[in-house]
Amino acid sequence: MEKLISILRCPKCNDKLKQIDDKLICKKAKSHEYSMQNGIPVLVTKEDMQKYATDKITEYYNNVAEDYDVNHRVVFDGAQWVLKNQTWPLFNEKLDKNESILEIGAGTGYFTSFLISNGYNVLSGDLSLPMLSVNLQKHPSHDFCGFTSENMPFEANSFDCIVGNNTFYLYNNKKKFLSEISRVLKPGGKLYLSEMNPYFPLWYTRNPNKLVVDLNVGGEIEKRLLESKKVFIDNWIDQSDLELLAYKPYSNIPYFAGPLLKNLCVMFNYSFGLIPYVQKYLGIRVWIEMIKR
Repeated sequence: MEKLISILRCPKCNDKLKQIDDKLICKKAKSHEYSMQNGIPVLVTKEDMQKYATDKITEYYNNVAEDYDVNHRVVFDGAQWVLKNQTWPLFNEKLDKNESILEIGAGTGYFTSFLISNGYNVLSGDLSLPMLSVNLQKHPSHDFCGFTSENMPFEANSFDCIVGNNTFYLYNNKKKFLSEISRVLKPGGKLYLSEMNPYFPLWYTRNPNKLVVDLNVGGEIEKRLLESKKVFIDNWIDQSDLELLAYKPYSNIPYFAGPLLKNLCVMFNYSFGLIPYVQKYLGIRVWIEMIKR
């Protein structure tokens, strides 16, 4: 815990923290006080707490955390196959075991398990404490921190690499998020993301069975997904230290696929998945890679 606290900073004034019992106190301003919940530092300002308390997507994940690994489609054949055979190899090819890695949007820890089991040096974080608490139960010796990725509690130039799986499209202020990524990455550091492909047309259809659209939040999920398109990212990083190296749609296998549909989609993916227009509009996921200049 001492090693973890040594790299954390007050998200309000960016000063060092000291632990007193189950609290973290800012050394510069003692009124800036943060809690430890189940051993997890929660470094979110009161202002951000109030803002996200009314955020529908945050509320959704807080409410489903306990049953997420049972009822969410991450347990389906399609999701298991994609994560193991397509998504994880993209990350594993890029990551270095000697580098410091920050995992954002860690949730209940499905992707965290890949990182830990492969020996990477990772700190995992999420805004949803209920989700992160489930992650901690799976990985009790791992380091976690509760924070919002739009206001990260770390010094500038802290990490060699930042990774996220199914997280970027959920952020409300992606421009602020990318600004924070640029701040906490070391020069030459990389950001790797695997996300839902915002060009895939079915994400914007309403499905009464919720097979396609997860969250019934009045179009908010579609709005945030739309803002994940490359044209928005290009504009947001134009004046920053980040450079977009890759924006590549991949995978034609839906997460909710059962064994038969998964096998049919795998055949389609191998036969037609490399055709550019098929990739752009029928690729269900997108690989995003950036570097800090």
